[in-house]
Amino acid sequence: MLREAGLTDVGVKPLIHVPPLGHGRRMLLLDLVENLRERVLSQKLIGDAELDESMASVRRHLEDPETLEIFALYFQAWGHKPEH
Repeated sequence: MLREAGLTDVGVKPLIHVPPLGHGRRMLLLDLVENLRERVLSQKLIGDAELDESMASVRRHLEDPETLEIFALYFQAWGHKPEH
């Protein structure tokens, strides 16, 4: 997109956010599922017991200090505007 906008010498740097154990963002997926719980159950996408079991399994996985969770991937991008 930067090249299409006419910039030159375009560069990019990926930034990966990895929340440490105990950080609130580490459980964000579980919080989202909990917020949608009634909708998910009402549409019979999964049963109550199976949802509880799945969420407990994910929680144990995320609470494991050996688990590396990538919360977000961002990109810094830059370029130079050519002189006219």
